[in-house]
Amino acid sequence: MKIRHNHSLRKGRRCIDWQIYLVTTCCFDRKELFKDVVAGQIVANEIRRSDLSGTTHTIAFVVMPDHLHWLFQLQIGQSLSRVVGIVKGRSAFYIGKKFPYVKKAWQRGYHDRAFRRMESIKATADYVIANPLRAGLVSRISDYPLWYQEN
Repeated sequence: MKIRHNHSLRKGRRCIDWQIYLVTTCCFDRKELFKDVVAGQIVANEIRRSDLSGTTHTIAFVVMPDHLHWLFQLQIGQSLSRVVGIVKGRSAFYIGKKFPYVKKAWQRGYHDRAFRRMESIKATADYVIANPLRAGLVSRISDYPLWYQEN
C-alpha cells in the first residue's frame, strides 16, 4: 500500500485544534517489522510520549505487523504532519538502535482521515483495535500486546 503524492493532497489544508484524526502508516516495503513485539513497543512508547508532551490525546491505536493505525485528537497549535513525523522519526531512530539491520522502518507519508462527528469515533476505535482479530493474529484482543483504547 504505497501512498503516492500524499503531500500534494495536504497543500492548503489546515490543522484544526482538537481535531480527531485516524492515521494509518506502513512499514517500509510492508515488511513485518512489528512482528517483533519489542519493535512494536517502541512505536507504542512514542505514541505515549506524544500524549505526555501534550501534542496528542490518543483514543486508540494498534501496531500491526506491517502498519500502524492511530486514532487521536490533535492538541492546540500542533501540525498533523509534524506530530506524525515526530512519532515515526523517533520510533525509527530507536528501532534502528535496537535492530541495527533495519535501515528504514517506515514508508514515506501516511493516510489520514479527519472526523466530523463524535458518534463515529467509538465505532472507529473499536474497529481499529479489532484489526488483530480480523487478521487472524489472535482469537481475543486481550491476547494481542500492541494496542490501546481509552475507556
